[in-house]
Amino acid sequence: GKSPVAILAQVLVAAHLAFSPGRHETRRAMVSPAMKKWEFNLDCGAKLPSALGSTMHMGDSDGSSVAMKNKKDNIKALQEKKAWEVALGPIKQVGMQLFMLWMSGSSPGIFSVMIMSMLISSSVSQLGQLTTAFEKFDQVETVLQKLVFALTLV
Repeated sequence: GKSPVAILAQVLVAAHLAFSPGRHETRRAMVSPAMKKWEFNLDCGAKLPSALGSTMHMGDSDGSSVAMKNKKDNIKALQEKKAWEVALGPIKQVGMQLFMLWMSGSSPGIFSVMIMSMLISSSVSQLGQLTTAFEKFDQVETVLQKLVFALTLV
């Protein structure tokens, strides 16, 4: 038998000859019949479908295409979803605030006073930032989201 180094060298030479550009027919003839199983024929001529999202269809020339309307609807839906995420943001903090209140205890002390003042000041400052939190959602009516945001702070 051949040594593993000789077999590896033969495989590398066959791969180089099979995939290098140029005269494929003459080079393929030099490959031994045992090495044919390592060849790949990439020129099979089969028409593969385009990848999802790789083709773009142009709309009407006047700009009133269905794609533009769908894009605006998608942006509006995304802004509404993000507005609800901002509105429900303070609810995510309630668990931590309740845990901090529970850990501070019922006895009056410096830590319980500091925790209570921190909770009250953070709620007041977030209530003051109500309009700035929702000003980036200009394409969506955010009255209901602002109401939920304010009620979760109380």
